[in-house]
Amino acid sequence: MHKLEHSLSSRPFDATVAAIQGYHDHLSLYQNVLRALFKEGKIIIFDRYFYDEFAFKHLYGCPRFILKMLYANVQVADVPFYIRISPQVCQMRNRARPEETAVIYQDIKRITCLANTFDDIAVQNRMIVLNGTDDMEKLSEQIVLRIGNPRT
Repeated sequence: MHKLEHSLSSRPFDATVAAIQGYHDHLSLYQNVLRALFKEGKIIIFDRYFYDEFAFKHLYGCPRFILKMLYANVQVADVPFYIRISPQVCQMRNRARPEETAVIYQDIKRITCLANTFDDIAVQNRMIVLNGTDDMEKLSEQIVLRIGNPRT
């Protein structure tokens, strides 16, 4: 293993490069796909959208101010939802997934940092917070109700 892989200073750089690439991908999606759909008045539903990119790249070491600069002018959801679960529930659910060997899902401190970042994102973006431990039918009903009457 190269000695730079152990360097703390390379981690924010790597995460920042990855964040810039993620933003480029997002921008490309908007320019090549979404813009035309918005002009047609289409309803678009995303799972995660750029919020995941922001939270994970921050966890991996990209400074928050860089992420805020990158995503300052991004098209935001009209009705954003955050289906919140505790770090403990996240860890438990991810143990059953094939990628559960990823370091992030083994360390409750990292999951907690990620959850805190998502909580901050939810507040900053005035997201509607739903209980992620509710069953899917109840969550679906809540989403449909809120889409029909946003911000209530």
